[in-house]
Amino acid sequence: MKFKEEQARYVKQYVSGILDYSSQYGSENARSFSYSISNVVGEPKIFPKYGDYTQAAVMRTYGRWWDGDVIDDLMCKDTRPQSSNFRSDDYIDLIFEQAVYPWSIAIYETYNPGGLVRILAMCEQFPDLPQTSNNNETNEDSTNLDLHKRLIPMPPYGCSRWEVLWESSESGCHNKSGRGARMFAPILHELDHQTRIIRLEFCHSNLDYYTEIDAVELTGTLHFYRSSSVDPPLQQPQTSIQQMTDEDVSESKVDLQLLQPPNPNSPQPLNFTEEKTSQLSLHNNNSGSGDVIITNDVTQHDDVTTTQHDDITTTQHDDVITSTTYGYFSFLPCEIMDKIFGYLPLPALLRTSKVCRLFRDHSYQQRHLVRVDLQPYWHLADVHLLESLSARFPHDGVRERSSEVEIIEEDDKNKKNKSMEWLKFSWLGGGETITSEQFTTFLSITQLSMLRHLDVTSSPCVSDESLKLMVECTPLLRHLNIQSCDKPTSEGIRILGDLKFLKYLNLYRTQADDAGVICLIQNNSDLENINLGSCLKISDFNRIFEEIGKNCRKMKTIDVWRAKTLTSQGIEDLLRGCRKIQRLDLGWCIGLTSNSGSFDRLAQSCPNLTKLFLTANRTLCDVDVLKIADFCPKLELLDILGTRLVTRPTIEYLLTKCDKLKFLDLSFCYSFGADVIGSLRANHPHVSIKRSFQD
Repeated sequence: MKFKEEQARYVKQYVSGILDYSSQYGSENARSFSYSISNVVGEPKIFPKYGDYTQAAVMRTYGRWWDGDVIDDLMCKDTRPQSSNFRSDDYIDLIFEQAVYPWSIAIYETYNPGGLVRILAMCEQFPDLPQTSNNNETNEDSTNLDLHKRLIPMPPYGCSRWEVLWESSESGCHNKSGRGARMFAPILHELDHQTRIIRLEFCHSNLDYYTEIDAVELTGTLHFYRSSSVDPPLQQPQTSIQQMTDEDVSESKVDLQLLQPPNPNSPQPLNFTEEKTSQLSLHNNNSGSGDVIITNDVTQHDDVTTTQHDDITTTQHDDVITSTTYGYFSFLPCEIMDKIFGYLPLPALLRTSKVCRLFRDHSYQQRHLVRVDLQPYWHLADVHLLESLSARFPHDGVRERSSEVEIIEEDDKNKKNKSMEWLKFSWLGGGETITSEQFTTFLSITQLSMLRHLDVTSSPCVSDESLKLMVECTPLLRHLNIQSCDKPTSEGIRILGDLKFLKYLNLYRTQADDAGVICLIQNNSDLENINLGSCLKISDFNRIFEEIGKNCRKMKTIDVWRAKTLTSQGIEDLLRGCRKIQRLDLGWCIGLTSNSGSFDRLAQSCPNLTKLFLTANRTLCDVDVLKIADFCPKLELLDILGTRLVTRPTIEYLLTKCDKLKFLDLSFCYSFGADVIGSLRANHPHVSIKRSFQD
């Protein structure tokens, strides 16, 4: 793509490559483009048509139908208030050829629009390059111009931080514009920094069906001009965007940094190190205790009244506090202070350690950080955040444990001690804001021996070395989610087999292979939930199901989305030992056939089934659905998308027998046209019946 600088100061470009994404409906096979995230690359191919097209980019889930897949009764989530309105479920990191100051980002949504909730830009440092006076020459930067041909992005150059360009203010994320494709271009916050990496975040919880993206267009300038993110500058309202040139603006150019007001929507970085602040002078106690004390030259703008109570005195001397006490906070019992600090969002809690010794002591109370959810602040987090957590949970040295009995005895002994038990590290490290080495160091110096729940979904900083340390530092782990972590190799994931107490394991979109998964299954007999969707390195899913049937008789939830090697033999081996299965996703498992009797056997052996996804199984027929209706009275969710052999009377019988049914996907079932679906919805309003279509 050639970038011309004629008169137009705007550069318009489409996506050149995909840096990262959290999930996709399509196959992970590089040769497959059906519903793949890579379909967002290039110019629009579908717009303005509306409908379900395989050439679009589609993510894995929608609505709340997947929420119950995680059956985790070990402990509740982090109930601490959030300082941000974070509600994202998925993301896509896009890279463009030319770094620009973003003015407009247009998303071409061609099916069920309205899922986009936030847009972020990665700010990068670029070298100063000489500007050529020849308008016909290309303005070069450090971008690889062949990027869009190979779809392999260059490593980010000088990445420093993420900035929020736009965030939805609505509580819901559904589309209010009605049915139809749209080009959505929200007004962006002004960014005085070049970028070529954009992250789109989506919330699917209120969507009726999968959202589909056709293309994304980035419009920006090669030089910074302060103005609206869409409209031209107010000084020249008569000049269109396309007509305005660099010369027009340079005539009235002023110091934009002095005139630009601070952006209240721009997030503050999570720098949690206890450094000297602008209004408060802090230093470490020379005693070596690490306490932070206030010096006598601390200044504040608020008035301080003189109060005497026993030995507690605070004195007002204009704007200077000369006392070492803490004002009215000194009167509050510790229990009340702890209660107050318990209501602080995580960033506020950590930053209070900069105020005074009293606040620091309460901020360092481990009871406030038993459950920590860092995902809402992923774009603000850096190595300082990890250092702050490590300071609150310092590691007391490596201690060898001789047996599992000793681990359990230590668990019982420390039940009353407050320690970190629940840690959600999802999405952290995007754009190398936290490196693999920094995360590994965090694991090595932090006390995590009592950790039960660890979620590192889509964290680029997770590596083989960090997985090895996880096993060593978290022997009591019950819940482990490394979904979409693509750095760990098959050999690195095999190390997880040393864990012994897992109940939940999510390996979706990882490089887990047969040996690693089998080792995990054999060593964790208490496993109740396992996700092996889109694991291309697993070559024999029949063997995996055989091992689950032998070793994990408590299994409740299994997701093997796109397990092409799974056949009826695997189902038979599974059902010999597992009769408590409640949720089963066999979507796009093309090796399963109706004539083998596997669906009949499945229905009769699993009466507790509440979810059954048989997506895109072309052999499913009326007999199979009738068996499901007769033997699965608790069924709530059923997906039979793409079948051609199921008829309307069978579905009517299913809806009558399964009175708890809430969700039924009949998309691309050719016996069910729009009129039939409308009639079914009218007769069974309590069931969400899905039907996809194309214009």
